[in-house]
Amino acid sequence: MHIIACKSIKFFVTKKTEFILLSIILYFFSLFPGKGGVEGQQQHIELISGRTDNWGFSTALLGDWPNFFGRWQFSLSLVQVSLFWCGLLMLFFDRKPRALFYKILFYSLFTLSTVFVSQLWRDATLLSIVVFGLGLNCVKNKFSKYLKILLSCISICLIFIGITFKPIYGVVIALVFSWLAYHPKKLHFWKIMKVISIFIFFSVLPFFLDKHLSGKYNLIKVYPEQQPIIFDLASNFCWGAPEELVSNAELGLNLVIKPNYPIQTICSALRPNRWDNLHADINNWQFSSPITRLEGAERSKDVQKLEKFWVNMIKESPIDWIQVKSLYLGPILIMSNSFIPQNESRYFSSIWGSINHALWTGIQFFPILLDKIRVTSLGFAFLVVILLMFIKGVRSESGSVKKILADSSNEIFALSVLFTTLIVTLIGFVASNGRYVLPYIILTYFMLLRNSMEKYK
Repeated sequence: MHIIACKSIKFFVTKKTEFILLSIILYFFSLFPGKGGVEGQQQHIELISGRTDNWGFSTALLGDWPNFFGRWQFSLSLVQVSLFWCGLLMLFFDRKPRALFYKILFYSLFTLSTVFVSQLWRDATLLSIVVFGLGLNCVKNKFSKYLKILLSCISICLIFIGITFKPIYGVVIALVFSWLAYHPKKLHFWKIMKVISIFIFFSVLPFFLDKHLSGKYNLIKVYPEQQPIIFDLASNFCWGAPEELVSNAELGLNLVIKPNYPIQTICSALRPNRWDNLHADINNWQFSSPITRLEGAERSKDVQKLEKFWVNMIKESPIDWIQVKSLYLGPILIMSNSFIPQNESRYFSSIWGSINHALWTGIQFFPILLDKIRVTSLGFAFLVVILLMFIKGVRSESGSVKKILADSSNEIFALSVLFTTLIVTLIGFVASNGRYVLPYIILTYFMLLRNSMEKYK
């Protein structure tokens, strides 16, 4: 194990240790006072019962994050980056690149994903914690029996905690974990039972835990699940063809439309790239923002009615509903905007603020460029994986489809992760923000890279 650890360190750390340390210091300096969106910021609310459940219980709990260095955003960014780096080190600790090409791919992906996890989005927090948990799962076999069991439990708990920031994507993380932990050719009955248990644990329990804790600590109910439901009802009402589909959608919308607003005003506010125009339209006119969100514990029955109308609409016109949903496939496959330029450095004097701004602008340049040309998109990821399978097919000597598929188990896993991400995003679509899917694209790329590298012996 000592030899493997030494070799893995050589992969990540060059001989110019001083240069590496200086780069890390400059990077941490560039992060101050905290970059990114700061999603769900509720630090100004002292009591947790005064915070909302709009971003889930875990995000509300971060309102109590310690105010180290005078800026809680900065300390949280440091923790996220550190967890991510340590997780990657463990994830690749027993792997060596086969060629310079793999090193270039790794460090390019490392740079892009590091900048992403520096941002204070729920998606970035999820990625950093999940990668650390996956890394622990990789190194557990190098320890004694009891320590191995302990690390397995810690790994699963950390991944579970990460999922609570975005419970809807639990099934995607379950796929990634199964990809890492279980080889499809070595699955037997008990391992299949373990995989099923992992799927239930990661896909279902985070929802219940989030709802339970939000209720236990009396978070203000704003029912975030109503966002994709209202957006879906509005889309089918405005763009659906059959009268039955439109009338069922209207039943649900009648619960949330403002008094004295014609139902048709919903269509004037509907935009294909975001739901916010329905309730917070920046273009003010007589009938702008026709939707009123359901908020408060007293509206729980109305939310249940809204969900019931939505389910009935889908149940009674499933094909027509799919046709309307398919209109969002394009935006989801090419959506970007995963990186938010941050130009604010008012916490420094003029010269230090200028240096901070210049450093962060330079660091963000490469990820933002890739983001703008859609290299970080879900559609591009599909193309990459399909191309890898095509290359394997061309290079195959036998030409047997069965043999090609057997040799492409990693690519099949990757397609499963990406396709599940697409379906989950399609169902819960509320805006074309690339950060919603980028964590799972990054995990897919790292898993493909890891499994394409040789193991240290």
